[in-house]
Amino acid sequence: MADRPFALAFADRKADRAFRAFDNDSAVNQIRVAGLLAVVLYGAFGALDPLVVDDDVGRLMIIRFAIVCPVIAILVAVSFPFRTVFVQLLQPVVCFVVVLAAFGLDAMPLVAPVPREYSQTG
Repeated sequence: MADRPFALAFADRKADRAFRAFDNDSAVNQIRVAGLLAVVLYGAFGALDPLVVDDDVGRLMIIRFAIVCPVIAILVAVSFPFRTVFVQLLQPVVCFVVVLAAFGLDAMPLVAPVPREYSQTG
């Protein structure tokens, strides 16, 4: 590691590629389980939407059940038949899912404002 002291990589590039391939391949099942849990939890919190927001529940349901949950479910489903491609694109796919879920959560208060008494910011 003398030639790359601050990199999280092996000095031997061939060994580094082999390790990354092995590490990504062994993480696929955990990523699938995490994706399924994300769909279940993201969807389960949809049951709270009618309790918090009366008028614009439909817009929240569109974000939750027509955009975020299906995209995550599709990516998990695609990971089964296209495992080799999924392993190669594992890091960007996980990053995309996290950013998509975060944007979904950020968009919900903008689309359907939460009443002031439910807001944490006061």
